[in-house]
Amino acid sequence: LAGGDDLPLVPAFDALGAGDRTLLRDAVHLDPTGSRLAIVARTAVSLYRLAVAGAPVLVASFPHPDGARVRVALGERYLARAVASGVVTVHDAGDGREVYSRPLREPDVRAIALFEGTGFVAVGGWYDRVHVHRFLGGEEPISFARHGSTSALAWLSDGPTLVVGGDGGVDLFRVRGGHVGHVGQASDVVGSLLVSPRGIHALDERHHRLWTLAYRGIRGLERVRVSEREIWALAVSGDAIFLGGKDGALRVFRPGQPLAEARVHTDGITSLALGGGFLATASDDRTIGVWDVSGREPRVTWRSRAHDFLVNALLLAGSPPSLWSSSSDGTIKHWSWPELEVVESLSTTALLGER
Repeated sequence: LAGGDDLPLVPAFDALGAGDRTLLRDAVHLDPTGSRLAIVARTAVSLYRLAVAGAPVLVASFPHPDGARVRVALGERYLARAVASGVVTVHDAGDGREVYSRPLREPDVRAIALFEGTGFVAVGGWYDRVHVHRFLGGEEPISFARHGSTSALAWLSDGPTLVVGGDGGVDLFRVRGGHVGHVGQASDVVGSLLVSPRGIHALDERHHRLWTLAYRGIRGLERVRVSEREIWALAVSGDAIFLGGKDGALRVFRPGQPLAEARVHTDGITSLALGGGFLATASDDRTIGVWDVSGREPRVTWRSRAHDFLVNALLLAGSPPSLWSSSSDGTIKHWSWPELEVVESLSTTALLGER
């Protein structure tokens, strides 16, 4: 990629961070068109169609054992679901119809990545392998061995190639060609991955370092220590890489320039969303900030008390784009973008029929 390869990119569906924070962030999913919403609850994954006016319409609900570890990826056409010690299933996002199902005997699942182009879904977790299912071809799943657990997955569309982050760094596997390359050492723990025209961006959570990797030959381009504390969120736009951390600071990294830092939040930044020259930041301080990032330095344009408790995730999708936020207070809110005015507020307990 960094060498000038004209390679189409696909979205990365990955787990940012670890433990309870990852589960909170991955509880709500929005499809790229902004027309469908998936909610992961204690006993089921529920898929909704978002109406122009009125409440979301339930498309289907997919049950799983109470308290099971579940990961979901929602694309334009399909919803993929992996249930630890259970199944990997793929459903038509339009009507909920099951199009694929295979057993998953692994006791844990931490990451899932969906590639709709040729029908692949990859699953990884607390085990020394990654499983790849071709849900449109009817083929048996294949597995790639790696040293250590997997925390993040993303697809590149040449082949396609699977990018795997976790214990020991980053590995690349080509579905038809096996292992392509590796970067990292035994002490590295990569928990986040993003793909951009500049390369593959990986966050080493143990050492608080940001890596940017070229694709061909997977050589390391840059490794920069970006914080003394945990980084919880990552976003890329052009030559700028935005990082939100536990200390509440928004950091901006550009090649060849000093690391920039801006502050508006009083607690950790949990999620980032980019669109149209603006960046949204969610925080444990219960607010959402919107920054103008069209210039060299980020500038706050709006900030609002968004929820009554922690803001866990931001999702930006649709045309024109809309912003969605989810919170530990049990609500999901729809916001105008980038003015940050509430369009609607949804109660997850009401949607799911829970008391």
